Amino acid sequence: TYARCCELPKHNQQATGGIIVGEDPVGLHEAAFMKVIGFDKSKVELYYAHFHNTVDQAVYCILVDHVWKTVVLCIRGSLSL
Repeated sequence: TYARCCELPKHNQQATGGIIVGEDPVGLHEAAFMKVIGFDKSKVELYYAHFHNTVDQAVYCILVDHVWKTVVLCIRGSLSL
């Protein structure tokens, strides 16, 4: 397991062990995200995800890649006017 460098807000704790903000009751956001990126769940861990999509809050997630031993930050970068 990884040491948490800061206290994260208490939100939905999913079966993968990650913290999911803005998830629907059956976990479809996480399932769809993991299917689209196509990573093997035994090698890539969804550590934290924020799925609320508003004008002032971007969708983002933090992944831990155990093969490359890296932390990956993904931020949705679209802006609609």
